[in-house]
Amino acid sequence: MACNRTPLTSTRPATSAGCPDIEAFWAGSRNLLRFCPNCRHFLRRDGGCTHCENGGSREFPNAHDITARLTAAGFQAVVVGGFLRKALTGLPPKDIDIATSATPDEVRALFGNRVRSNGGESHGTVLVLPPAGSGEPIEVTTFRLDVETDGRRAVTRFTRDIGEDLTRRDLTVNALAVDPHTGQAFGPGGNAGGALTDLRDGLIRFVGDGRKRIAEDRLRVLRAIRFACESDNRRLSDEAKADIRASLHLLPGPLSGRRIGEEIVKTLATAHPRRALEMYRDLGLLPKFLPELEPTIGQAQNAHHGSNDVWAHTMETLEAAEAPEGVSPGLFRLAMLLHDSGKPATAAPKQGAPGEFTFYGHEEAGQRIAGAVAERWQMSNPDRKLLEGVAAEHMAVPTGDFSDAAIRRWGRRIEQRWGAALLPVLLAAREADRAGRDRDKTLAETARIRAVLAEVKATGGSQLAVGGKDVMARLGLKPGPAVGAVLKKLAAAVLDDPALNSRETLLALIDEETSGPADA
Repeated sequence: MACNRTPLTSTRPATSAGCPDIEAFWAGSRNLLRFCPNCRHFLRRDGGCTHCENGGSREFPNAHDITARLTAAGFQAVVVGGFLRKALTGLPPKDIDIATSATPDEVRALFGNRVRSNGGESHGTVLVLPPAGSGEPIEVTTFRLDVETDGRRAVTRFTRDIGEDLTRRDLTVNALAVDPHTGQAFGPGGNAGGALTDLRDGLIRFVGDGRKRIAEDRLRVLRAIRFACESDNRRLSDEAKADIRASLHLLPGPLSGRRIGEEIVKTLATAHPRRALEMYRDLGLLPKFLPELEPTIGQAQNAHHGSNDVWAHTMETLEAAEAPEGVSPGLFRLAMLLHDSGKPATAAPKQGAPGEFTFYGHEEAGQRIAGAVAERWQMSNPDRKLLEGVAAEHMAVPTGDFSDAAIRRWGRRIEQRWGAALLPVLLAAREADRAGRDRDKTLAETARIRAVLAEVKATGGSQLAVGGKDVMARLGLKPGPAVGAVLKKLAAAVLDDPALNSRETLLALIDEETSGPADA
């Protein structure tokens, strides 16, 4: 059953329509985020119901049950934070959070065995499971008020006042709550007007005293920039910029490397990573969070890069970076951000070419820098390996004059040193690195490399059709270096000609070997 949709140009009050009117909401009716009267799923921003239109696709059915039962029991229950920020501005929300005046004990008493702990109960948060096993668990958090903070964590106490809860939040666009049964909106101090205006205008600013908000949690500086880069129409307010500049002496303060790294990787995964890095630079945040990039500013490059310094080239690369399938976009963009970080330390005048430079060894220098960043940010070993691998190997990707055999040998070397997962990453890195020059040529080269590597994989990859036992049986050898030497020769032959990788052919090649006496 389709949901009746009120036209966006309608001036009819949303409360009298089956689906609320977005223009009426922004005009002050505060009735956009509502449940569909037919299926009790959330309506879209345009007033339509995806669940009804698609024949029952699940969105957030559990939210209706939770908020309805809390409200019926006399508690206040609202949808808060990121879900609203995204849903009301056309971005797809990934999850939903509910805030309530009920304490965790009161939530547990109301929902019984549907309540699960997620480790946040001391901070007022529990998980509530769906009533009949359909839908996702939803976090339900008690309204809170900060008692004291140390620049990283806050000591809080519960409150029944939603205005107090929203006032403690970082940014106005995050300090918005809506009762999905009535459509009433709330903001800091209980007034939603400022938050709604900022959300509509794409303005990112701190709640209340921005310098106080930053002092409470230094990560809010990075979060503000991330939110400003989520879509085209977002921007930091002038007040927020002034608050950040005035708070530089507090940064990074007690923040852990892990929190910093996670936030920056999230920022790099937004729609506008270059904008974020330019804001870091403009606001004085690079020396606080990514000092490794400062030397790239003003470091001249060679003529084929045009007039770009290393920083400008890195920004172009970052903007063009498209992560291969299965790789985190933020992590891949971080790799591109660091791929040329070793150039300033290795720059030397090029003899006979005034104004030109050589950067011998910048790959190794970049690998060390990438490793240091990964260690400081407490990143996982696989993530560190990807960052280091891109820095170390981005110059070694085959070009058009490589033979198929040379491409196969390159692929084998990368696989042995870094793992096969780095191969598609390096090809994507080459495409991003040369986005501003020789674009068509580069894409043709990487397409050929992919085809050659796919052929290797289709014929068994680097796995030989014979093993060490075959070598020992054919040549009468004992386990030792001589066996490995024969296998190495066979692997080289197969890389030159994959058609040789059959058991019969390789056994014949083993028979031709004269590796030494039987007791070697």
